[in-house]
Amino acid sequence: MKTNLYLSLFAGFLLAAGGSFAADTASKPEPPLDSTYRLIYYSVLEGAFEDGLGNADVDRILLTGPDGKGFQHFIYACPLCMPTINALQTYRQRAPIFGYKIHGNQAAENTYGPGLSAELRVQLRSPDQTARLGVVNQLVKRWVERRLASLRLTPEERKTVQAQLEEGRKRGMEMLTRFKADNSFAVFAPGFEKQEECAACNGAVGMGFKVKP
Repeated sequence: MKTNLYLSLFAGFLLAAGGSFAADTASKPEPPLDSTYRLIYYSVLEGAFEDGLGNADVDRILLTGPDGKGFQHFIYACPLCMPTINALQTYRQRAPIFGYKIHGNQAAENTYGPGLSAELRVQLRSPDQTARLGVVNQLVKRWVERRLASLRLTPEERKTVQAQLEEGRKRGMEMLTRFKADNSFAVFAPGFEKQEECAACNGAVGMGFKVKP
């Protein structure tokens, strides 16, 4: 009798615990780190290391708007801009490379590549917003293409990924349109008052960057 009682109590405990766990799980929303987010994030993080971005380069790419609001080269809530921003912020906080003798830019910047070309560095430091966005476009395009090539996707898989990236770009453009319509671009997209497209989004889908005349 005692054994049966103990088993009944234990079964009740498991049922209650399971119900509590299920309730906790159901109450927690899934994080927005879907496959498209991860693709862009890893592409940018790997690309920054492989190219050997210096801290000054990263800081220029992550320029903020007036009073530190928003990013000059990215659109808030854009599915392709957000992982780009977060990957660059992660890279900016990278630790020193331990246990290896490296030289030049690699040693100075704790990275793997030789650094950006002189041409891109000059362009990234330009006071012209359009020029800087052109660099962002080139870099994101190169990094995403490099990542996709390394994945060795089948034609069908590549088509699926491209469709996901295109959808992300579409949503990014919708956010830009919305911020312009409600005049909140100064906070959420301060560098895009005169721009019609997103440099990072275009780069992610393999496009160049067009500017408003």
